[in-house]
Amino acid sequence: MAKLGARNSVVLAKVAIDLEFTVEQDSSIEWSRTTYALRSDGKILVKRDVRFRATGDGKSKLDQAYFHTWGWKLTSPLRTLKAGATAESWAEKYVAGGYTRVAL
Repeated sequence: MAKLGARNSVVLAKVAIDLEFTVEQDSSIEWSRTTYALRSDGKILVKRDVRFRATGDGKSKLDQAYFHTWGWKLTSPLRTLKAGATAESWAEKYVAGGYTRVAL
């Protein structure tokens, strides 16, 4: 698992997208958030949070809805901030794709 503040780096920008899932989509997930963070060393990290749907059958230990996070992971080593690009331009590309900025 990666750390946002590893090797004295700081987070320059964060973007996230929230998705809602309906019962008709036949998904065990109700809600999902994917967050990307750009560190000062140029590395990009990703975190996924979900809320699993309650089964409601009374037979499973998953009878109640619950949250889960997979923690911060380093994206592909090839996926870093390109030379000459800024944190602002990196975040704007994601915002154009439907993501929202997250306060630091």
